[in-house]
Amino acid sequence: MDFSYQELQIEPTNRCNLHCAICSHSFLGDLKQKDLTFSEFKIILDKFGSNLKRIFLQGLGEPFLNPELNKMIAYASCRRFFVYTTTNANALTEEIIQGIVLSGLDELRISIDTFDAALYEKIKSPGKLKRAIDNIKLINRKKKELGVLHPVLRLNTVLMKETLPGLKQIIDMAALLGIVEVSLIPLVIHGTGLATEGHNVSVLPADELESLILQGKNQAEKQGIELVSGISTERHPDTVAIEQSVVPKCYYSMYIQSNGDLSPCCNLPLKFGNIFKEEVINIFHGEKMVLLQSFIQKNNPACHDCVNFAYKCIN
Repeated sequence: MDFSYQELQIEPTNRCNLHCAICSHSFLGDLKQKDLTFSEFKIILDKFGSNLKRIFLQGLGEPFLNPELNKMIAYASCRRFFVYTTTNANALTEEIIQGIVLSGLDELRISIDTFDAALYEKIKSPGKLKRAIDNIKLINRKKKELGVLHPVLRLNTVLMKETLPGLKQIIDMAALLGIVEVSLIPLVIHGTGLATEGHNVSVLPADELESLILQGKNQAEKQGIELVSGISTERHPDTVAIEQSVVPKCYYSMYIQSNGDLSPCCNLPLKFGNIFKEEVINIFHGEKMVLLQSFIQKNNPACHDCVNFAYKCIN
């Protein structure tokens, strides 16, 4: 297996404007707030060399709280990288949106789990659904005014027992808002807030789950929306019969926090080293990195195997 990574996930900031009831950021306590600087961003790209093809600017925070994010996007785009990021679309201003459209950003993934305003605010406090929708419309208007096709808009939707019944509405709204894809993200169980097993789609009866997914698939086909699974749906591989992300990101990507700490992905609390304090070659020859490579080669793991790998590394 080739471990010359083709993609980096880089956290622009660990600050967030929302306190989502399903996000680990809300349960971590007091974080030492850190925005990645533009000069640090350039250092990261230079250290990883010419094998890189894709840059994913996303972490635990809201990326566009970093005032230099559009500058980073423009720099990476000029270097011919495919650049994409995510947003909850609540912190966007007209100035930021103008910068997004002019930056060369290839893809913008917008996090909306439901188009029911009350449920949205319960999940994404103190966010407002109307604000997110208005900003999506403004992005489309700016693209039209400036005569550009990018960024392509995609929707990230966390699957919960509360949000799945609204899947048809999500798809219909995506079509109205010029969004080309709805990516269904499994709920990551943190045991706190709404991120518990009681809110997982796994508690739904199998026939109800199958019916809701089938309705969603049919509606997506009708509206011309691509419906995919964003990470994995191993718990219901037969019932949730939609296109899945077959290869976990750790096969071809690494995650770098805004402070420079490097780990396999944003959901694994493992530190392999710090990109600003160590040479890349030393990090990649370190004990934990070697263990990751061996684990992948021997087990061909999916995302749900991560807990096993994390346990082995920590112990």
